[in-house]
Amino acid sequence: MSVWAQRIKRFYDKQLWTIDQVKDGVRTGAITIEDYEKITGQSYESSAE
Repeated sequence: MSVWAQRIKRFYDKQLWTIDQVKDGVRTGAITIEDYEKITGQSYESSAE
């Protein structure tokens, strides 16, 4: 897990970030889809933009 993924996981676990913010991390390339799934425990489904 990258440094960014670890940081985002910490924020998410402390409820400082929402699931949408974690999803934005994937969209911007800060984390991978696999990181998203590890952090949230949910499958990644991109929203139609």
